[in-house]
This record gives sequence, C-alpha cells and structure tokens, in this order.
Amino acid sequence: MLAVCNIPAWAYLLFFVYSSAALASIRSFAEHRAAARPDHRTAIVENAPVLGLLFLFNNLHVVHHRDPRMPWYRIPAFYRENRESLVRSNGGLVYRGYADIMRRYFFREHDTPINEWAADCNLNRGN
Repeated sequence: MLAVCNIPAWAYLLFFVYSSAALASIRSFAEHRAAARPDHRTAIVENAPVLGLLFLFNNLHVVHHRDPRMPWYRIPAFYRENRESLVRSNGGLVYRGYADIMRRYFFREHDTPINEWAADCNLNRGN
C-alpha cells in the first residue's frame, strides 16, 4: 500500500481493514438473532438508505433468506410489495434503522444464543 498508494500500513489497517470489519460486524449483529423458529432468526432494518446500499440491501435480510438468488437491486421493491407478510413471517423483528439498534443494544446484550444440541448433550450427561 505504501509503494503503490503512498498509504502507510497502519493507516490502511485502521481506516480500511478495521472499519470494513466493523461495518460488516454491525450488519451481521443486527440481522441475526437466536430463535427457536428458523424464520424468526432474520431481521429487517428499515430506513437505511446509505448503509442499505452499502450492504446491497441485505439490511432487508428476511428477503435475502427467503430468496438468496434474488439480485440485490430487486430487494427493496420486493420488500415494499410484500412488507406485511415478510414482517409477519419473521415474527415482527423490525428495526427503524441502525441508530435504533445502537440505542437498544449499545449497553445491553442483543440476545443469548443457545446451542440446542449442546444443551441437550449437557442435560443428558447425567443419565
């Protein structure tokens, strides 16, 4: 990076690598939760015009899980046309935007995932 773009390694790591990983983590954190029903595990983050485009509209994650082969540019229109049924199908997990997620979970845990297989093994260990 230094030889080609005149960017020191520390700046590249901080401004490109770290910030990219942080953005990807925000998206992944916001769009998934532990739930017994698989269709309740994916979220919808509405009102995210900038980050939505950056994430190729995977902020409307329930659409992506419903049809992973749908082109990213068709996701918003599909969501608008089917919002009511999509919200119902994911158990109502809808955020007003990424700021809403920050307000809710910056100082509190998002959820407590439980590996059902591991929990079952621990319960049956004494038998």
